[in-house]
Amino acid sequence: MAENANNQMESEKRPPVNKRFKIDPKYTEYALSACYHTGDFTLSLLKRIPSMLLALLALIQVGFSKLYNNVIKVLKKVALPFSKLAYKTGRMIKAGKTKASAAYKSGGIKAMFKALYRVLKEGTERNREAVIKVRNYVLPLAGVFVLAFTVFVFSHLTFGLIVEYDGVTLGSIKHEQVYDSAEKQLMQRVLFEEGDDVKIVPKFTLAVVNKKSFMTSDQITDKLIEASSSVIDEASGLYVDNTLIGAVKEKEELEDALNAILEKYRSDDPDEIVGFVKDVQIKDGLYPVSSIIGFDELKVKMNGESSAEVSYTVTSGDTPYTVAQRAGISLDSFYALNPITKTTFVIGQKVTIASSEPFLSVQVQRYEKVKETVEYDTITTKNNNYYTSYRKVTRKGKNGVNEVTYLVTYLNGVATEKEVTDTKVLSAPVDEKVTVGTKVASTMVSQTRPSSTGNGKVPGLIWPTSGRISCRWWGYYNHRGLDIAAPKGTPIYAAASGTVISYRNLRNGYGKHIVIDHGNGVQTLYAHTSAVYVNVGDRVTKGQKVAAVGRTGWATGYHLHFGIMINGVYKNPELYLP
Repeated sequence: MAENANNQMESEKRPPVNKRFKIDPKYTEYALSACYHTGDFTLSLLKRIPSMLLALLALIQVGFSKLYNNVIKVLKKVALPFSKLAYKTGRMIKAGKTKASAAYKSGGIKAMFKALYRVLKEGTERNREAVIKVRNYVLPLAGVFVLAFTVFVFSHLTFGLIVEYDGVTLGSIKHEQVYDSAEKQLMQRVLFEEGDDVKIVPKFTLAVVNKKSFMTSDQITDKLIEASSSVIDEASGLYVDNTLIGAVKEKEELEDALNAILEKYRSDDPDEIVGFVKDVQIKDGLYPVSSIIGFDELKVKMNGESSAEVSYTVTSGDTPYTVAQRAGISLDSFYALNPITKTTFVIGQKVTIASSEPFLSVQVQRYEKVKETVEYDTITTKNNNYYTSYRKVTRKGKNGVNEVTYLVTYLNGVATEKEVTDTKVLSAPVDEKVTVGTKVASTMVSQTRPSSTGNGKVPGLIWPTSGRISCRWWGYYNHRGLDIAAPKGTPIYAAASGTVISYRNLRNGYGKHIVIDHGNGVQTLYAHTSAVYVNVGDRVTKGQKVAAVGRTGWATGYHLHFGIMINGVYKNPELYLP
């Protein structure tokens, strides 16, 4: 009873068992048994590691010991014939000394040599086997040594060509090309000797030479001239692309003249790179007297011109007038060099800006920083409460400014290439916000003001946009203007300063277009636009963006129809554009 009571009390002290997670005692025994055997195996393995390492070291020791013993056996076997032969040779020398001394006393020096010969012969015959073994070891080793020595000696020898001309040794050269170059220089140096038929037949001999004695093509040229029958003198030759232009005595004046050509194109930029386009060199040496010319004569050649076309690639914002102005030529000269630009002038097009260039053209590369205007975008909001003629700027746009670094390449003072290397934003553009009406009252919405009258004097105009001329004045019946094809949205600029006097948005005809009055009875027309950025009454300046290229009205493709009116009469725009 008491025992049952105790068991009951102990069971009350135990925490309650969750019957859902009750574990079978059989699996518990399996787990404990597995853990025990795993631990036992690990301990036994750790106990065996030292004995395994000792066994491995013992095997290594035995292996090295056997290797050592085998090496010693081989060395003893190889050294034994040498040691025996050395021992017997010592005894033979001792016996030979005794016999030679006795023979000399009895028969003189002749008898002594006979005795030595007999001793050497008898000793060799008695030790024939040892001598043969030593010979078999020594001869291969000696052959390897001789071969290695031969290779070493010949690999450190320098071979060259000894040059002889007309029985005179000129010197040594590394290869035949050096002589070929010298021969060409010689022919150039005697170029001014009229009626001189120069034939040079050298003799080459391959020989071992000192590498320090090799001569250059310039030195060989001097030696050839010395060996010739010409009267020679020291001078400085001007070579352009390895062609002799002339030789003069005044080297300093020649250097100063070359520097003066470069100085014409230098600026104050210390980092610019200025140099001749061609390879220009001055070579001192011996020249035939008849080949030496006056410095003034050579200077005329240096400052002369040669026929060559200089090209330029059209970039954004270029017009025929601005390209001609930068190249320093008139617009007529530009059109004469590039007739096609009268009808086609597009970005990426290559045009000729010069038909000749200086004999010694100079190329300059310098970095230039330019502040460029970044035009703002216009965000248009449409409002059907207003007519289509309504346009109000709700936030005025502001152009941004970028500092752009260009690597500009100039050829003889004219910029031929321009590469952007860095762009720094100084101020970001502010978009302009515009509200426009979309309500259509009729087929036509217009705003006009009276136009001016006067003497009809046309101010200096600029091209209103960039592109190609797709249709000229009267290109078809009653076409009274100039069509300039360009992508949609291409900016249109005011050809001259003036006042906007008319805005119309037609479904046909000129479509969306404006007229600017420049005073004195002169107006310009900008038709088929996709967008207009000015209002009637606005005062605009020359080059100000006033519209964008489109195809409104009667138009078969995106283009600007540009017209000029003088006192109400249309005129050919090309007569007034630059």
